[in-house]
Amino acid sequence: MRRSTAVSGEHRLQALTSRDGHHWIAGGTWTLPAGSDLRIGLVSMGGSGATAAFDFFRTYRP
Repeated sequence: MRRSTAVSGEHRLQALTSRDGHHWIAGGTWTLPAGSDLRIGLVSMGGSGATAAFDFFRTYRP
């Protein structure tokens, strides 16, 4: 999730995770300066040697 502050233009980014695609858990929030080059990344954190498969990926603007 990304939000930008109106006054400073800083970006606040928050990671979300789900095991089933319906119930989401919010993680930590990072603050980056205005004008930062933001990119999307996917990560599998299931332990050593874990593999993640994605059959669908979507982004949208609220």
